[in-house]
Amino acid sequence: MAGRLRSRLCGILLAAAFLAGAPAGLASALDDGRAALKARGIEIGLTSIGETIGILRGGLRRRSVYEGRLDVQVDADLGVLAGWQGLRVHANAYQIHGTGPTRYHVGSLAPVSGIEGLPATRLHELWLEQGFLDRTLSLRAGNLAADAEFLVSPSATLFTNGTFGWPVIAAANLPSGGPAAPLATPGLRVRWEAAPETSLMFGLFNGDPAHARGSRLALDPQRRNPDGTDFSLHGSPFLIAEAARAYSLGGPGPDLTGVVKVGYFHHFGAFDDVRIDRGGVPLAAPWSSGLPARRRGNDGLYALFDQTVYREDEAGERGAAVFARVAASPSPASLVSLYADAGIVYKGLLPGRPDDVAGLGLAHTRIARRARLSDWDRALFAGLPLPIRRSETALELTYQAVVAPGFTVQPSLQYVAAPGGGAGNPRRPDLARLRNSVVLGLRATVQY
Repeated sequence: MAGRLRSRLCGILLAAAFLAGAPAGLASALDDGRAALKARGIEIGLTSIGETIGILRGGLRRRSVYEGRLDVQVDADLGVLAGWQGLRVHANAYQIHGTGPTRYHVGSLAPVSGIEGLPATRLHELWLEQGFLDRTLSLRAGNLAADAEFLVSPSATLFTNGTFGWPVIAAANLPSGGPAAPLATPGLRVRWEAAPETSLMFGLFNGDPAHARGSRLALDPQRRNPDGTDFSLHGSPFLIAEAARAYSLGGPGPDLTGVVKVGYFHHFGAFDDVRIDRGGVPLAAPWSSGLPARRRGNDGLYALFDQTVYREDEAGERGAAVFARVAASPSPASLVSLYADAGIVYKGLLPGRPDDVAGLGLAHTRIARRARLSDWDRALFAGLPLPIRRSETALELTYQAVVAPGFTVQPSLQYVAAPGGGAGNPRRPDLARLRNSVVLGLRATVQY
């Protein structure tokens, strides 16, 4: 494995060197083309991410893998393009390639990479947005992803582990992982800037972005909606609301800006009870019908803050910020009942590297009590010392280095304690717990 990991790391670094030294004439021609389109109200963006990830210890197996994602984005201002003031169109598509490490090699609830997905070329978001009242009110409709705007902590976007974006408590409890990358779904979003520093957002989405219908009965949601064009309305509604307040801590030094957000989400569908069948018998019991009891609805509350705590100077952006999020979902159908993450990021930590960003993040996922009791039931009725899931914790240390404008290289080191919450290893005949995992990654990102 070490040889494969070294060769893949070298491949990424060679690509970095090539891109950093791309001919200036080519870049100039591309910039001219973009400027001409922008003058007509059209903006095109490309983001290419490639990464090599090595599982050095623990998890399901020790392996190194490569994965990548190309994100193509198009935005059109119809006020410039067609004279329809306040209306804009957005579309983006993914080309996902390689092998995601989490499902095959780590077995954790938190995806060790935020770009993981089954290899595919798929549409992601496609929407229209109309602004009103000098753009203080906007309505967005189309194929939407909730993680593009809701539950977002700006500083946490540095980290490569996916739970610092769309958190495990939402991905594990909602059908098909919820409306989040790489699965968008039809929906509406209303945003109101009630004051210069205060905003309210409401989102109403189809509750299952990969609803099983017809011949598409595959277990994996990404196989049920393989190209992102299954604009299904068969799922029950998913509602999410969020209030945000931005502020600045005054004082003799530079302004220390921050934001606080609180939110609530509710899914109106029917969910399987994680422990009891429809007759009130434990699902693990030999005489159980095997048909889980149905529970109506699933909801959750969350809060987060993101605060700049230190700036090196008035004019620059060098300095440190901290963030924290907490979310709870007490439903009897929830696999995860409590989630929390926190971290610190520092821009310009090293002398002579003002644009580099370093970060340390920690995420903790608590398995719901009802799911833990279900594990106890299985162990009791099987007469075996089977693992009892409790919690999973992920720690990430990362450093994003700016090689050239629009080009970054980002090594990361992750430690995942109790992958799957302490789940058993299906590759072991005794189903012993998955071992704590150490994951080393190197990501290269090109943005244009």
